[in-house]
Amino acid sequence: MRAPRAGQTSRVDDSSFGAMRVVVLLVLVHVHVADAFGPRPRPRLYGKPNVPRHLLEAELALRELAPGGAAAAGLLADGVWGSIAGESASTTPRFEEYALRGDSRDARERTFRSDVSNSVSAQDEEYTVEMNGEIDGGIAGIVPADSLDSMRASRTGQSRAGVSDAVELRALSTRENALAALEREREALSPSEEMFAMLRREGEHFVNPRTGKPFVWGDTWMHSRGGGVGTGRPESRPRRITKDGVVEVMPAKNDDGYKLVPVSSDKRGLVEFYEKCNGPRWSNTRNWGVGEPCANAWHGVLCVGGRVTELILNLNNVACMGSLDFAALADHVRELRYIDLSDNLFSGSLPKDLFRMTQLQSLVLSGNRITGTLSEDFANLQELRHLDLSANAMHGPLPNSLGTLGKLEVLYLGESGLENKNDFVGPIPESWRGLKSLKYFSLAGNANVGGTLADWLLNSLESLHELTLSRCGLTGEIPRNINQLNSLRLLDLSGNMLRGHVPFDSFTRHLKDLRLANNELEGTLTSAIGNLREIERLDVSSNNLSGELPVELFGGLGALEILDVSNNRFTGTLQASTSPDASELRIINAENNRLSGALLCADFFRHAPHLRFLKLSNNEISGSFADDTFEAAGELVELHLSRNNFAGPLPRSLGSMKKLKSLRLNDNPRLGTHGIAESLSECIDLRILDVSRSGFEGMIPETLFERMSRLVHVNLSGNLFTGELPPSLAAPKFLRKLELQDNGFYGEIPEWLIRRDHLELVDFTRNSFTGALPSAFYSASTQSIPTLPGYGNRPAGVPRRFKFGRNPFFCPLPNWARVLTAATCREATIVSIEPTTSKGGDVLTIVGSGFHRAQINVGCMFGNEVERVFVRSMRSNDTHVSCVVPSLHSLPGGARRKNNAAGLAVSVRVGIESAAMTLGELFIYEGVS
Repeated sequence: MRAPRAGQTSRVDDSSFGAMRVVVLLVLVHVHVADAFGPRPRPRLYGKPNVPRHLLEAELALRELAPGGAAAAGLLADGVWGSIAGESASTTPRFEEYALRGDSRDARERTFRSDVSNSVSAQDEEYTVEMNGEIDGGIAGIVPADSLDSMRASRTGQSRAGVSDAVELRALSTRENALAALEREREALSPSEEMFAMLRREGEHFVNPRTGKPFVWGDTWMHSRGGGVGTGRPESRPRRITKDGVVEVMPAKNDDGYKLVPVSSDKRGLVEFYEKCNGPRWSNTRNWGVGEPCANAWHGVLCVGGRVTELILNLNNVACMGSLDFAALADHVRELRYIDLSDNLFSGSLPKDLFRMTQLQSLVLSGNRITGTLSEDFANLQELRHLDLSANAMHGPLPNSLGTLGKLEVLYLGESGLENKNDFVGPIPESWRGLKSLKYFSLAGNANVGGTLADWLLNSLESLHELTLSRCGLTGEIPRNINQLNSLRLLDLSGNMLRGHVPFDSFTRHLKDLRLANNELEGTLTSAIGNLREIERLDVSSNNLSGELPVELFGGLGALEILDVSNNRFTGTLQASTSPDASELRIINAENNRLSGALLCADFFRHAPHLRFLKLSNNEISGSFADDTFEAAGELVELHLSRNNFAGPLPRSLGSMKKLKSLRLNDNPRLGTHGIAESLSECIDLRILDVSRSGFEGMIPETLFERMSRLVHVNLSGNLFTGELPPSLAAPKFLRKLELQDNGFYGEIPEWLIRRDHLELVDFTRNSFTGALPSAFYSASTQSIPTLPGYGNRPAGVPRRFKFGRNPFFCPLPNWARVLTAATCREATIVSIEPTTSKGGDVLTIVGSGFHRAQINVGCMFGNEVERVFVRSMRSNDTHVSCVVPSLHSLPGGARRKNNAAGLAVSVRVGIESAAMTLGELFIYEGVS
């Protein structure tokens, strides 16, 4: 962009105007000041830091140097530009003024103006470029940084094209308009867009934009201008820092001696912070130490006008050798407005140097191990807008000094972390009535705050959008003058000892989130709740509320998405709304109440088409399901109806819930009288199935689980299921728990159980399983059931639990089976056999006691312990087993046997093909020669 000479008129044709407008738009849209919020998305409630005007002007200057962009900041700081323009490298670079790195803006301007011709207007002075000590009046303005040739040509006056274009652009977009557009741009990005933009910006510094290939050390792209990563300024070069902070560097391999290279105070402060805070062990150190922080996209460093304004190093293992050290940042990084060091590992108390950083607007240190008390020195940080010290280990009284922070908008001092939580002691100081700008306030989890909701808090903090005082030990009632908080959008008073009635008619109609769970509130939900037209979440769970639920909950509140009334004493039913508008409800939790009567029907789900979670367990709801009940419930993810009195059968529309992941129907004794519905097999995304103790009987369809490959937990216990295990039960690859106890399943224990790499619990107690346990269930080397292999975050060696007690396995059992699985066996006794002799082909009936229930796999064993043949039974029950006697030749080695005078004696026993009872009865093959 070029400025016209004084008194010169501007001319531009239509085509040039269009082209120039596109260029301006591209520059403003493509390059962003704060390129990202941070390495991970989190709500940026405080807004972006306010930066002084001189930084915005510097940012505009750097953009006008585009496409050099941020690389120009490093160029100016390293003193390279002066040598390009023909000056000595040791000469203080004239263009460093664009970085505006001095302490006094007035002093900078006076120095700069002394080198500028009087013929240039005051407005243009700050944008004038001086080459080799001479003003090029014909092209006064910003020299592009994208070409060495263009810079040299500008200096010699060889290129004059485009002067009128620059004049028109100056007329179209004044500096004030540009500054206003820049500020609007800084507020435009969402937190997630900022985060990804920063990561893209950091990533681009690892790619050569001309070749598209990753950088290697020594890449010559923009070598002479100081841009890029590892390009022209390798850290291996000899260097030393002088007493005044200037770096002496050996610029090139063949140069003699050292030359001065100016280094920004920001870089010096950040490098010292890096060294004091365990920098080499940070999770991400991308570009740290390479060139200038702003030019080379140091990870977590955001800049405006070539100065560091934000330091975002959350979740980065910034241990600081145990304690936080802010001395270097306070001494050198003087434009720093925002610090986010949340979720790191440092401990100790807040450093004194913190309170010298009087320009700070946002301080986020949550999720660490900070100890000590809140200092009264916080009064020094009068620019603070956002203070987040949540999830640490701080304690002590709440200081009065925080009440002097009139610009504070966000104050988070609560919230429990994974390891620590604060323990501040109340009461909340009345001096905090001075927090007139406060919008977001949380003391959650500080149980010793105590007291009541004070009148001064409700009368003074009129700007509050969110008030979170959960688990703070509050007592008393919710005051009716809470309606004075006209801006309130979220009110969280859960986990306290509040009593009395809920003043629904006192809440602002703009309230969106109301959480009153885990208190001692009484009374009913009155129809006044219908006044909360914008409410999105209502949680009154775990109180002493009673009465019927108002119909407004299911029709009058069009924005309501989450409703939690669980653990109260509500009666009546949840009713399908008669409102023509569909409900926005996503979650309904009404567990542990006294709801009764017929409830679920097709109309209920048609009116709530977005419903994903429905939890009605432990009520008194009765009635049966119509076949079309769940046809409109296709969005349901969880359906929990356990411990009610629903009657069967399960409807065919059960298969309409394609997204269902958790189905709990346990403890409904009349639900399963018609067996389990085959339509359940259509719920192919199911993870949890619990129909225990619900009166189911009969055999399970063989293909029921065939397509449920994601099943994790199956509980069919306490029913009257019979038959062998369906083969489809082996289909779920990630099955972790299989509970079939207290049923009538029979057959052998399948070996595939031990081959499932995630199966932790198998409970087949009190069934009719027979045979012998597979030897694969025992590891001789570890003398235990084989453990689970490693998978993902799960380490190898997690133990399994197999429970096979109270089943009639054949005796004897190996010792490991009794010890590790509690398996039991049944001793059977033969009373008689008929006939006692045969040549083969006759029907042999064995009479006795302790035989197993009638099963198709029970039969007779003929032979001895070593050589025997199994014949499947024709008929069997607990006392009789009938089999066809095999010929002697069918016995192993039978053709070689010689009988004695009385015939050949063999043993006959009852069993299955793989195992048999311990004792048998003598049987004679007659007439064998």
